[in-house]
Amino acid sequence: MPSPFLPLLRRLGSGAGVALFLLGAAPAAAATPEQVQDLGPKKGQWSLEYVGQFGSANGSDEGRQHSGELYYGISDSLVIGGETQLSYRSGPLVNRDGLFFDYDSVIALFRFSDAEKDPIGAGLWLQAALDTDGEVARLETRFILEKKSDAWRTEANAMLRRVNEEEEEGTLLAYSGRISHALAPNLWLGGEASGQAARISGFKREPLDSGHYLGPSLAFEFQLGGRAEAQLGLSYLHRIDEDEGLRNVAQLSAQLRF
Repeated sequence: MPSPFLPLLRRLGSGAGVALFLLGAAPAAAATPEQVQDLGPKKGQWSLEYVGQFGSANGSDEGRQHSGELYYGISDSLVIGGETQLSYRSGPLVNRDGLFFDYDSVIALFRFSDAEKDPIGAGLWLQAALDTDGEVARLETRFILEKKSDAWRTEANAMLRRVNEEEEEGTLLAYSGRISHALAPNLWLGGEASGQAARISGFKREPLDSGHYLGPSLAFEFQLGGRAEAQLGLSYLHRIDEDEGLRNVAQLSAQLRF
């Protein structure tokens, strides 16, 4: 399994232009729960994140994704970063069961308003992903809405994605969202939904396996001293459509901002 973050850092500079001018993809075309993205770290702040999926698809572990993300707040209106994604693959088509490298990517997030100070926070998130050959494999543009208060938190994402991965080539719409209520100081309970909403074009050789997921989520936050803060999250997502694929997925997240 190639080391993910060294190639990512080498490609941040060369891939940034692609991310700003092209629209399209990031998670795989096969149906999995979508991540819920927020508006990123504040100005001068770093954010290191992990999101991993644990579950089964009718007895198979195929398709579960694990990603590492790194962001930095350049200003109140711009965040830059990158992501490395791995997928668990198994079965007769791979030489071994385990994690395989999917892509490195560069990300630019433009914030138009603040989730705490303004009536609603909004931003545009652009991503360009490169595969092991250095080819642009996926492109994505994501519109993010976020609102934070002492009692409630809401995040909503709408994604336009272009996928160019082996047999999977096409453009689709996807969505994700979460609403949470404060149970106690630093403890949040809520619900999460996500899925692939519609095929726009392509996916002729390998049809798009769209899926829709719904389930509860729990998050715990704590301070680490100074500006550093951490968040641990757990979602349990059930696929509510009838197609085959990942049926029940536990999604674990860990975030460190400093």
